[in-house]
Amino acid sequence: MKKDRKAVMTKAAFTGVLVLSLTVGTAYAEKNINTVYQVYVDDESIGTVEKKEDIQSFIEDRVHRAEITYSEEDLKLNEDITFKREKNLSSDSNKAKVLEQLEESISVSAESVQVNIDDQKVAYLSGKEEIEEVKQRLKEKYVEEETLTQLEFKDSKGKPIEKEEGESGILSVELSHEIKGESLHVHPSRISSVSQAVQKVKNGTVVEDNGESLGGNKPVEGKVSEPLTEVVVKEKDVQEKPIESSRKIVETNDLLKGETETKKEGSDGRKEIHTLITKKNGSVETRETLKEEVVEEPVEEVILKGTKIIPSRGTGTFAWPAVEGMITSHVGERWGRYHKGIDIAGVDDRTIKAADNGEVVTAEYQSGFGNKVVVDHNNGYETIYAHLASIDVEVGETVRKGNKLGVMGTTGNSTGVHLHFEIHKDGKLEDPASFF
Repeated sequence: MKKDRKAVMTKAAFTGVLVLSLTVGTAYAEKNINTVYQVYVDDESIGTVEKKEDIQSFIEDRVHRAEITYSEEDLKLNEDITFKREKNLSSDSNKAKVLEQLEESISVSAESVQVNIDDQKVAYLSGKEEIEEVKQRLKEKYVEEETLTQLEFKDSKGKPIEKEEGESGILSVELSHEIKGESLHVHPSRISSVSQAVQKVKNGTVVEDNGESLGGNKPVEGKVSEPLTEVVVKEKDVQEKPIESSRKIVETNDLLKGETETKKEGSDGRKEIHTLITKKNGSVETRETLKEEVVEEPVEEVILKGTKIIPSRGTGTFAWPAVEGMITSHVGERWGRYHKGIDIAGVDDRTIKAADNGEVVTAEYQSGFGNKVVVDHNNGYETIYAHLASIDVEVGETVRKGNKLGVMGTTGNSTGVHLHFEIHKDGKLEDPASFF
């Protein structure tokens, strides 16, 4: 009985000591446990740190510095950074090592738009609105900005405002190959300015980066043989051109052969030629005539052409060779010499006319006669007109009765303005006064 009680007391004492030992040990362990954070980059651990805020602060600073360097906002971290909380009896965290690993492992990217023309990658821009600016700048090289703005005007139904019927001007400005944009993230160093993108399109420069768009290395660029797209301008050209009038010749016996008379004045007409011109990068590719429209009809000119032949044979009846006047000297002796004709003077109109039909056989200056005209009437008669101030006919010319031969004058041996007039029949002198 006493042994059993002693055994119970011994067991109780042992248990008490054991419990005390466990309690003291547990308190000691809890006092010396440290909380650390395992850092993962895309599920790969790079070490532990005591404060995850240190990592977050480092990342924010890295992104901020990149935004300043590349003048870009809202850059994003390409890698996924996560933390796993852990408790250890001893702290084996190494902040410096983790930050060094992080510096090598992380990269940033910017939201961008990849510029594509057909299947070619051309450049990266900051936003879709910059693609529109690239298109605008390409067009403005060949078309005024004001014109491009006017082409965007729409009517109340949303349709483009068309040109007036007879108005010249640009109808449309398009690109031969469409420029499209594809949203994606790239390293900010790869983003081009609008001016750079425009130049790449003009030069035919394309991006060959093998899909490594997030890396900081400069992309490989290649060249094609020509611009990646061309500016196609369609314009309507309206030109007014003359329609040459025609001439109609009408023969008439009312006029002498060689004579003409305008019966009806003619005038040129006008027509509008509407042409569609297509230009590529400023060079004319095609011209298509849309229509020709007569604005004013031409008026035909009508000319009367004489067919009446002047008879070279005289009638035998003579007309007075001057415009009125009087005989101032007759045929016969005068001043000791024989005067072979009559002198006519006292006129207001000094025109000298052919006394009958005939052919001019002399028209020249001859000593005492001065300016002299001789007409052969081809019927045995011949008339002479002397002392003329001027001669209006030529040798060989056929004249009719009343045609102008010249002007009364005082050339040669003359005492004043008068006409010396002679008539010969078969070579013999006749008295002209007997014919009037």
